[in-house]
Amino acid sequence: MALSRSSLLLLVLGVLGLPACVGAPAGIDDAGPASDASPASDARPGDSGSSTICTALARTCAQVVASFASNSMNVAVACDAAAGTFTITSTGVPSYDSNQTTPNSIVDQSWVVTLPLTPACAATTTDVLASRGPVGFMINGVPFYGPEDAMGNDAVVNEGPSFDDCDGHADMSCSYHYHEEPICVFGLGDTAQLHAEPDGHPPVIGYALDGFAIYASYETSQPLDGCNGHADATRGYHYHATATSPYLIGCYAGTATGRVVHAMNLCVNGVPTADGGVATTGDAGVMGPPSCTTSADCTTACPPGSMGCTCAPSPMGAMACVPTCTTAADCPAGAPVCDTAMHICHP
Repeated sequence: MALSRSSLLLLVLGVLGLPACVGAPAGIDDAGPASDASPASDARPGDSGSSTICTALARTCAQVVASFASNSMNVAVACDAAAGTFTITSTGVPSYDSNQTTPNSIVDQSWVVTLPLTPACAATTTDVLASRGPVGFMINGVPFYGPEDAMGNDAVVNEGPSFDDCDGHADMSCSYHYHEEPICVFGLGDTAQLHAEPDGHPPVIGYALDGFAIYASYETSQPLDGCNGHADATRGYHYHATATSPYLIGCYAGTATGRVVHAMNLCVNGVPTADGGVATTGDAGVMGPPSCTTSADCTTACPPGSMGCTCAPSPMGAMACVPTCTTAADCPAGAPVCDTAMHICHP
């Protein structure tokens, strides 16, 4: 039987209210933009004008610098308005004592991360679910990874017992990181609720490598897209932490133009290495990467199965050959994980 005009209208509005499908490209919502006709009682603080369409709003250096945790001595941020970038310099070590139960050490990574001051929306998204390295950095200078562990399982479910009380832990590269929203990003006992924005919206807790900000989690009547983001009139497109996977971000909605470098502090099975790559445990049989002066020295020094090696400084100042990669398939058996942000293999 033919639908009446009013029934057809209700059907269309119902379709428009559906959330974006998980994995759908940012800025493309197959169900249409979120309806603005929601009852006022459904609205949450900061939801005004919200949608799943990617819109990038200009930011000032003052806004970005002010968003970083003021009580952390391990991170600094500098902004260059003329260049249109801001740079995070961080040890990657939290300002609090970690009670993680993983045996991996937490080592100064000397992170230097340059991100776009005003991010740009990408025509298609870039999936980060399988990332094994940083996909962004929190305002306390600690990196956050994708939602999966090294074996492709849910990191929060499978590795959660090893997390410390602030929801972080170190990997086998001795790099401390998060897979979910950290409760100590503003400091011990300093919750995100205490830093809500003037309109009640949760505060910025970090930045993805595409430059878009990630905000703390909250109850919202507006859906998030497959990247864990949406847009509003005040903040433009942005991500939110969630209680379920992908927890932080599932994909880059922007053009991932961030540049990440660090001092290549080397570890063997979570233990820092000293000069020449020998583990500092006293076990001389546990060897790290071979030493080098330039990358040319690594041509014949790469482990079997490597696609190539690069020469980088160790924590003690010595240079060592590290296998390079684009995907895990490029890595040798002894270091099967590819850090796609750094393009290096590690155990």
